[in-house]
Amino acid sequence: MKKLIVLGAALLLLCSSSSVGAVTAANVDSTQGSVDVTPLGATESSDGTVVYSYQVSLLPVLSSDHIQTANSFAVTVPALVKETKFTLIGTHEVELDQNGEYTSSYKPVEVSVPLGKQDAKTYYDDDSDHSLPTYNAIAAGDANPENKVLDFNGVEPGMVESDDVKQYGLVSKVRYPVAVRVDLVVDKEVAKQNPRLAVDVRNVWRSFSESDRYSGYSDGAQAIEDFRRTLGEYSPSYRYVGNPSLIKPGSFDNDGLHLAGDVAITKATGDWSHIGRDVSPGFNYVDTFQLHRNVAVRYIAPEYEDLADVAVVEYVPSTEPSSTPPSSSTDSSTEPSSTSPSSSTDSSTEPTSTLPSSSTDSSTEPTSTSPSSSTDKSTEPSSTTEPPASTSPDGTDTGVDSSQVGGTKAKQHKVLPTTGEQVSVWLVALGLLILVVAVFIYRRKKSDKR
Repeated sequence: MKKLIVLGAALLLLCSSSSVGAVTAANVDSTQGSVDVTPLGATESSDGTVVYSYQVSLLPVLSSDHIQTANSFAVTVPALVKETKFTLIGTHEVELDQNGEYTSSYKPVEVSVPLGKQDAKTYYDDDSDHSLPTYNAIAAGDANPENKVLDFNGVEPGMVESDDVKQYGLVSKVRYPVAVRVDLVVDKEVAKQNPRLAVDVRNVWRSFSESDRYSGYSDGAQAIEDFRRTLGEYSPSYRYVGNPSLIKPGSFDNDGLHLAGDVAITKATGDWSHIGRDVSPGFNYVDTFQLHRNVAVRYIAPEYEDLADVAVVEYVPSTEPSSTPPSSSTDSSTEPSSTSPSSSTDSSTEPTSTLPSSSTDSSTEPTSTSPSSSTDKSTEPSSTTEPPASTSPDGTDTGVDSSQVGGTKAKQHKVLPTTGEQVSVWLVALGLLILVVAVFIYRRKKSDKR
């Protein structure tokens, strides 16, 4: 009986320490992810090219003391691409207080602003602001869209040394997600030989200032890539980006390419202004850098999204019927859709030519505020056949059947982490139950003695 009382007390003590951990974790806002890539479809052009389009949503890691930051995003595309175009298609109208800090008032706004590219020398010699703008800056004419994209041209601080890929850099300091449409222009004959093209986007530098240009080692930044690991036998995402022939039907869907061993795929939300969680476990920025320990500083950082994503667009020639249905959960490859990320119809319908100027006002957490956001892929049914998922050497579920890589629909797993508050509740319940049982037994024995 005494052992039961001791056990119950120990559980309550453990619960109290768990509660402290839950309180300290409250200094981190992980309501959104950092990177999402959503396929928009492939469109044939009259000039004999095919345009593969992707919606890229970005949210930086920010801190209340404006020191620890991760706001440099690398965009990796196949080298076979003839031209890569960038267009800002979504940002936020925000309100700042007298100290220049964000208030709780914000609104997602859809725009269409082509972004210019600069080579590394021109980019770093240009002292103007290279970060993606808020809607306020666009409306005021201060957006400077011509200098927003860094074209690495194979020089530092590019993260990949490979002739198979090209890499570009984007920077965002906006407190809420921004969206960029990435268009890959490919000759039609090349597209027929490589119908499935992947784009990889990841937040790659942990820096210690809110720089408005792309970070690197020369700025004292730390490479987040050093903390990523490749799961099991799966190759890094860049291998599939640079070698499209490795991407087989059934190895990808609207959430992303499920073959990449170093990227946990971000769940598509159907709304560019809300970045979802990963469908499988991956790199955890919050735990890796122990943000919850620094309770004096508030952070915006994803705990259930690994600051990276990779997605595939599949092209099916309009004159050649496809013998195999596309694997994405919306039929985005049988009929090319508009390159706008905000088409409210299925991607097989006629493209919309005009973007609305703004979406519904949101003063709290951004939800699906855009009336014209892309089809909500999270509600689409998954494949009817789900092979057993393989695991990495440490037992982490990779979500892909290693015996049928590239041939069978990859299995997805919705990860719903247990929070400190949930653990505390269960410990409290168990501790109290044990104490009640101990008291009951004690009274029963005392009554029997009488």
